[in-house]
Parts: sequence; C-alpha cells; structure tokens
Amino acid sequence: MIENGLLRLWCILGFLLSAYATYVEINLILNKDYKALCDLAPKISCTAAFSSSYGKGFGFLNNVTSKSNILSEWNPPNGIFGLIYYAALFATANKNQRLCRVIQFLFCILSNVMSIYLAYILYILDDICVVCISIYVVNFLCLWEMLRTDKWTQCFRSQKTQCLKTD
Repeated sequence: MIENGLLRLWCILGFLLSAYATYVEINLILNKDYKALCDLAPKISCTAAFSSSYGKGFGFLNNVTSKSNILSEWNPPNGIFGLIYYAALFATANKNQRLCRVIQFLFCILSNVMSIYLAYILYILDDICVVCISIYVVNFLCLWEMLRTDKWTQCFRSQKTQCLKTD
C-alpha cells in the first residue's frame, strides 16, 4: 500500500460523507419537506441536525453573518468545510515537508475538537445523526493515522525542511 494509504482512505470516506451531508443540506434549502436516507426515526435524523442553526458555519457564522445583509448569504453548510478539509488532507498526505506535516496534524486536532463540539450540539438537540457521527469517527481515524505513523513527531524533532524524507 502506498505511504499514508490509510490516511488517504479515511480522507476519501470523509469526503464522500461530507458530499452527502452537503447534498442533503442543499436539498433541505430547496425543499423544506425533504427526507434524506439518513432520517431513520424522529430522534435519528440527519436533516434535523443539518437544518439547525449549527448546520451552517458550525453555528459560529450565524452571529457574524446575520448582522450584515451583505454577509447573510455567506454561511455555508458544514459539509462544504468538510469537503475542503478532506480534499486538502488527501492532496497533502504524502508531502514530506515539515511545515506541511505540522499543519496537517494541527488540522486533524482541530477537526477532532470540532467533532466533540458538534457531538455536544447533537446531545443538546436530542438527535442522533448517523452521517455526523460517521464523520466524527473518520476525523478520529485521520488523527489516529497521523499518530500511528508517528511522522508528525519526526517533524518536531528534526530541524530539516525535508524531515520526513525516507531514503
């Protein structure tokens, strides 16, 4: 398997889950009565999570964009951020530059912090979102893969720019 093959696999899975989440959110905007495949029961519903105020901009951008008519249209679904994150992580998975690996690791940490935050929001909403929880698991697996390969720690120990080069 290619170097960082598991990390890339998790990125593909995360990208697909984020794409589906974005698809559901767009359909919810177009049709308020839309029922997604992940709506299994009243308390097991991804549309309930996606249509909440936390389903766009992680709930943070609502406060910023609602005060400005110009910015009110710019509050993307959380899935868009996931698409960008997983695509960037996938594209840079085999990069051996120190700065790149440190940034990857920090973004993996951030994605897991956001997963904990959003899991708490699901608890507050009294909802189980299968897609959301799957994304949280993928975020953890990406972080686990970074830790398992121990390549990010090599970057902190090394002073070279190409700290991860294997010859």
